[in-house]
Amino acid sequence: MQAIDQKVAQISRDSNKTTLQTRLEEIRKLRSQRNSLTTISRLPPELLSRILAHCAFRSDTEISSLIRCTHVCSRWRTLALDTPSLWSEPEFEKSNMALEMLRRARNTPLHIKAALHRPLIAVREPLLEAIQNVSRIASLHIAASHNQLVGEIIPLLGKPAPKLQALYLETYGGTVVLPEQFLQDEAPRLRSLELFNVHIPWNSRLLSDLTTLSIAGNLDDTMLPSASHFMNVLRNMPALEVLALEESVPNISTAARESLPTLTLPNLRRLTLRSNILSCTTLVDKLIFPSTTFVYLVLRSTARSPEDAQAEFRLVKPSLQKVLAIPIIAVDYSHGCLTAWTRVPSTKPSERELGLRLEFAFLVKAQNVTSFDVAGNLVRAIPFPDLQTLRVSCNHEDVRTFEDCFGSCSKLKTVQFYGNCVYDLVPVLGKKMPNSKSTLFPALSTLEISEAGFDVGLDCPSDLRRKRLVGPLVKAIAFRIKCGMPSTKLMILACDRLFATDFEKIKAVAEVVLKDTPLKKEPKRSKRRRKRFDSDEEFDY
Repeated sequence: MQAIDQKVAQISRDSNKTTLQTRLEEIRKLRSQRNSLTTISRLPPELLSRILAHCAFRSDTEISSLIRCTHVCSRWRTLALDTPSLWSEPEFEKSNMALEMLRRARNTPLHIKAALHRPLIAVREPLLEAIQNVSRIASLHIAASHNQLVGEIIPLLGKPAPKLQALYLETYGGTVVLPEQFLQDEAPRLRSLELFNVHIPWNSRLLSDLTTLSIAGNLDDTMLPSASHFMNVLRNMPALEVLALEESVPNISTAARESLPTLTLPNLRRLTLRSNILSCTTLVDKLIFPSTTFVYLVLRSTARSPEDAQAEFRLVKPSLQKVLAIPIIAVDYSHGCLTAWTRVPSTKPSERELGLRLEFAFLVKAQNVTSFDVAGNLVRAIPFPDLQTLRVSCNHEDVRTFEDCFGSCSKLKTVQFYGNCVYDLVPVLGKKMPNSKSTLFPALSTLEISEAGFDVGLDCPSDLRRKRLVGPLVKAIAFRIKCGMPSTKLMILACDRLFATDFEKIKAVAEVVLKDTPLKKEPKRSKRRRKRFDSDEEFDY
């Protein structure tokens, strides 16, 4: 390589040898010869092509990164142009680039993704050109308005799609009904089907051998299948892994609930249901799935009185006992929502950490029933023998449920309070357990308080202005120490209005960790002398 560099320098100094163009061409050839000796140039074309493909298909990589790779050298550019799979995901935000990528993709399967939030004309030519040859499409992801989907997109999807593996259609401005001959009912490789405000006929052959089925949107009751028909549809998906039905769960009557057969889905990883309580609980009861399945239920309640809430609770309880067959380690009990994990979650738990998420939505405004009438009863019915972490974030003084359901948990070591619930729930920590010398929460060793105010202020809501946190907190911890309970580590996270004097009081009874919580000085209170009024002043001599 040193000899090549010396020859390049000699040609550059020799101005009388040939013309400038000839000298530059010789220099280019010599530099190419030198570059061919580098380590990366010795990589086989197949391996380098795989490396470029890895860069191209990363979710956080823009298409411009792939373009820059082609500018490194002529070899990389030639190799990229000879690898059609690198161009199989056209960038429809730029129509000229999309057309060029479609040309370079040649006959490789295409991955089409377009969100038509602007007029279709802007990307009309490349998108319609890609969809016309539906036999080449491996995945199709389109979000468009009702008119765009019905008028432009769906008419082009009337041919078989032998390579299609994933289909996502989303619309807004009304529900779109797919025709009977959509894709001519032929997509043998289709494994993932996700529809939002789009209705597919329930007798379609596309609803078979799926691993992911997600249907969301306010579908009309006439578009929903019967309970037995729906179970037959699921029976054609033995490998189903994800089932999500939001406002598209079949309406199930009490009579149909008893006669509905069970169905086993051995590979189910995630079950999401959003509908009325009867329909959701019936599906949970009739579906047999692994204990590790993440279940997310949004139960729509129609209760108008506590009696109605109790009747609905009797439907939900058996389903929960089935779902919670595995030990629950952590629970988040907030306003109308119960979330349970199979292990202690991080700040933002991933799907694999979740075991159950249960929410309640009320269709009618009832004066005598709240979400706690249902959710509180559910929490009371669930045993938590292995519970280690409890997070409470409701802005409602649900003291009784907190005390009765979790106070006797023998393994509960961490309690996390978020928000205004701390004012009502902290005193419970200093209560004695009935017929025992120990206090409630006997194993408590860590208490976390987040996003709460330790003192009142004029900017506080009117119902909180009389509530102080320091006194009840110190009193509860001191009482636990007196009863021989384990020492408490107190973590104060992102709180405000904590004065230095109050902080010293807390430090006297617990180990304290502060984070994002500045200490404030006690405000000086001006002492005004009050002049006593002497009623006999005018008679004094």
